[in-house]
Order: sequence, then structure tokens, then C-alpha cells
Amino acid sequence: METSYSMDTSFVVAYAEISHDRTQGVKLKQVCFGGIGDTQIQADEIARSVVNSMKNITVVPKSFPLSKDQNLMDVMMGAQERFEAIVRNMAEADTIVSRRRT
Repeated sequence: METSYSMDTSFVVAYAEISHDRTQGVKLKQVCFGGIGDTQIQADEIARSVVNSMKNITVVPKSFPLSKDQNLMDVMMGAQERFEAIVRNMAEADTIVSRRRT
């Protein structure tokens, strides 16, 4: 299902740096600002560029709509919450997989 946005909507690209090791498990290291695209296509290109520029690190990019009446900081705080939920799900899946191996 495709969502339509008004012409006044830009797209914020945020990305999460995620670490994983045997003792700590899956952890959210930080959420960073990747850029702003005028269209979803531009945001996708920014996200791809972010991922391609990172080496030896797990990065999860995501774009978020930003309308004229929204504050960038609020969008980034929402991104932080979204990535925290994603990492919780990843950690839960990691725990389930680890249990099945033993």
C-alpha cells in the first residue's frame, strides 16, 4: 500500500548503528541524521549512500515524512523510538534463535 504525501512534504533519512556480540547481544549504538530528500526517491538515494559509505558496521536506514508544520527534532525523536523498537525485535529474534541452537 503506497501512501501519498503533499507537495510540502520532505523526507528525513535517519539511520541506526547497531552492534551485536555474544555477550551484549543486539544493541542500538546511536541514531544519526542522514539527510533530507525532497522526494521519497531522493530519500532512498540518500539512505543507499549512507549504507554504502559505512564499513564494518551494521546500519539500518529509514526515511520519515517531514511536513512544513513539523519540527526536525521531533521527527528524529520519533526515529529514535522507532529504531529502539526495531532493535528490541531484533534482540528478541536473536534470543529465540540462540535458544534453538542449544
